Amino acid sequence: MAVDINTYVEQRNPDGGWEFMTWPSYGPIGPFQRRNNTVFGFLADIRNFAGIPPVDAPRGLPPDVSDHVRAEFETWGTDGYAHSWVTVDELAAVDYHASFEILDEGTEEPSGQTATILESLGGPYFADLLLLVRRNEQHPTRVVFWFDS
Repeated sequence: MAVDINTYVEQRNPDGGWEFMTWPSYGPIGPFQRRNNTVFGFLADIRNFAGIPPVDAPRGLPPDVSDHVRAEFETWGTDGYAHSWVTVDELAAVDYHASFEILDEGTEEPSGQTATILESLGGPYFADLLLLVRRNEQHPTRVVFWFDS
């Protein structure tokens, strides 16, 4: 069964709250929208068949999520799962040159092969990350996301 990710960019406003920001590449949704199990595994340990070290397990919807994203979240009901968020600072702090042992896709046992996080995530991930880092230079930025099947 295919899994998709729904992502939303938020930036901190001068009052300290979070505001939904449109995403230039994908219209009203957000970054990391391509169906890529390695990225899903990296962001939240979802469909992590390769065994890439995840940023974190799903954290839930942030309590201070923007009204726009909360409304989107509510439309998904039980069809959305593994709700989470990650700050751009967290993504920028990752050691993308770190290597990990790739799991065998059929058995999920160590394959004896290694790869770096950089090699595994691919160019589209880093194109999105670059745009996020540029936004983060102006105001703290995070990505709120969840998955659906």
